[in-house]
Amino acid sequence: MIRDASEEGNDGVILEDYTIKDLEEDAIKKYRNRFSSREPDHPWNALDNEEFMEMLGGIKEDRRRKIKGLTVAGMLMFGKGLYIRDLFAKINFDFREEIDVDSNQRWSDRFTIDGIWENNLYNFYFTVINKLTSNVKVPFKLENLERKDDTLVHQAIREAFVNQIIHADFNIQGTLKIIKTKDSLEFTNPGSLKVDLESIFKGGNSKSRNPRIQKMFSLIGLGEGAGSGFPKILAAWNEQSWRTPELKEETNLNQVSLKLWMISMLPEECLESLKNIFGKEFNSFNKDEVLILAAAYLEGSVNNARVKLMMDKHSYDITGILHDLVEKGTLLVDGYGRGKVYYLNTEYNSNADYNIIPIKDKLQNNDEINILEYIKVNGSISNKECRENFEFGKTKTLGLFKHLEELGKIKRIGKGSYIKYVVID
Repeated sequence: MIRDASEEGNDGVILEDYTIKDLEEDAIKKYRNRFSSREPDHPWNALDNEEFMEMLGGIKEDRRRKIKGLTVAGMLMFGKGLYIRDLFAKINFDFREEIDVDSNQRWSDRFTIDGIWENNLYNFYFTVINKLTSNVKVPFKLENLERKDDTLVHQAIREAFVNQIIHADFNIQGTLKIIKTKDSLEFTNPGSLKVDLESIFKGGNSKSRNPRIQKMFSLIGLGEGAGSGFPKILAAWNEQSWRTPELKEETNLNQVSLKLWMISMLPEECLESLKNIFGKEFNSFNKDEVLILAAAYLEGSVNNARVKLMMDKHSYDITGILHDLVEKGTLLVDGYGRGKVYYLNTEYNSNADYNIIPIKDKLQNNDEINILEYIKVNGSISNKECRENFEFGKTKTLGLFKHLEELGKIKRIGKGSYIKYVVID
C-alpha cells in the first residue's frame, strides 16, 4: 500500500551493482531503431547506449547517496533474462493460444519463460503482439484507395497489452498472462487497481504503477497518456458491436484481468436461447432488459456495476430494471447491497406466481427499492438517515415509508425521535 502510494511509481528504484552491461544489446538496438524511425531528428539519436538509457529512465544516478545503476524499469524492459529471473523470481511471463484444443492438448501455441529467449518485457511484447493481432476478424478499411490493416481494434489490442504491463506489480507473486481463444483475449497482471472501475471506463485519470516503462513505450508510439487508453478500447469494441470488455479486480488472487470479447453483444445463439427460455414473453422485454438478460446468459451472472458499464444509466435506474426483472421471474437474485448478484432463471415458467404480482403490491419506484437495499445492508433506517443519504425532503420521506408499510415491506420500531424502520422478514 505504501509502495503504491508513491507518486514516483514502482519502477524507479536503482538496482545497485547492475550496469549497462547487464542489458541485452539486441533489445536496445531494436528499440533505438524504432525510436529513430519515429523521431529521425531527435538529439538522443546521437547518444551512446548508456547515455540514451539514462535519458530514457533505464539508468539513474542518486547524487545524495553517490550511486548510479540500472532502474527496475531498465532491467525489466531490456535486461538479460538471467538477471530478471534472479531479481524478479516471483514473476512469470506467459502467453497461451487456446484455439482448436482438446483434453490432450491444453494450448495450440505458447510463449513463456523457458531459457530459450532473453525474457525481458521488450522481447515479450514484440513477440506476443504479432500473435495477438494475427487473424483478428475485423473488416479492412480503404483509406485513399489503399487498404488500412491497422484498425481501431488492432490499436486497442496494443493498448490493452501496454496497459497490462505498466499497471503490473512486479514485486509480488504473479504472472503477466495473456490467453487468446477463438473469440476472446484475456490479459491478467499481478496487482490491484489504483483507480476505481467507473473512472477507468470514463478515462482522463491514469495512475501508472510503472511510469518509466510507460514512457519507454510511449516514445515509440505505444500506449496512450492521460488515461485515454481505456476509452480507446471501448470505442473500438463499440465500433464492432462486440460485447463490452470486462475488467475485474480479483482481490483474493491479488490480480487484475481484462477480457476482450470478440463476439457480438447479442449473438444469434444467445437470442435464440433466451427465446426458448422465455417463450412469447421475450417479445415484451425492452432493449435494456434484453441486454441485461443476454449478459446474464453469456457471463453467468451480472450485478449493478457490470450493467452500469454496458449502458449509460444511473445506478438507481439500473437497480429498478434489475428489480423488475426479478419480479417478472426472469432473474434470480443472491446477496444484499453491493454484493448482490443476479442469475438468469433458466427454469422460467410464464404461469408462475412471480409473473402475476398485483400492481398494488409492487414497489412504485427506485427510491423505495433503494430504501429497502439500505435497510438490508445497515439493519435499519431513520427519517434523518433517509434524508441525508438520498437527499429526500421530509414530506417525500414520510410518504415513502408509509407506502412501504402499507405493502408490508417494512415496520416501525421505537418511539419519537428514536423511530426506525426495519425490513419485515
